Amino acid sequence: MGKPFAKVCREAGVMGVIFFPQAGPKSLEGFVTAAFDLELTPIVGLVMTHDAYLESEGGYIVDGAPDRMADAAIKLGVTDFVLPGTKLEIVKRFAVGRLSSVKSASVMMPGIGSQGGSLKTAFAAAMPCRRFAIVGSATVRNKPRNESRTSVDICFGKTMAFAVPVLCRSEVEIEPQEDSEGESPVRFAISNETRETASTKN
Repeated sequence: MGKPFAKVCREAGVMGVIFFPQAGPKSLEGFVTAAFDLELTPIVGLVMTHDAYLESEGGYIVDGAPDRMADAAIKLGVTDFVLPGTKLEIVKRFAVGRLSSVKSASVMMPGIGSQGGSLKTAFAAAMPCRRFAIVGSATVRNKPRNESRTSVDICFGKTMAFAVPVLCRSEVEIEPQEDSEGESPVRFAISNETRETASTKN
């Protein structure tokens, strides 16, 4: 399944794909290898944001599985991972543990905003990795500034990277204004047309 999936993604213009390898190591290897073969960036998900995911939380996934997923992915050359912005101890454990030996490792974190995750604390937990927030509903649940735009204000520290996967296309206006505590509220003004991913480093 890895090769046809990667082929469809490539033909659609996709540049990166996220895999949560719960089906096992063979599936992980097949999908990651196929992604690399077609010059896609494989991003491996390790733990999800919701409650009752891991066995210790009441879920079905054994607690040691994410570690094994990470080890296998690293051996395949993966440098980009998804960790939950709602579970800071897990993020920190991976950032200072398994991912610390990976050159330019990045941690992408959903769960910021409506799920209760804090951008500041999530990014602090993910140090020293490159850090990105995956923000979805926070960009579309705000009251539109006019018929074609919505906006969202998000704060982050000077050393943090930031990425917003947007369900629409537009100029993404980034207006950093440093406050008295050295943090920058950043406003994204987004028009509702097609899809685009915006990113910036502060």
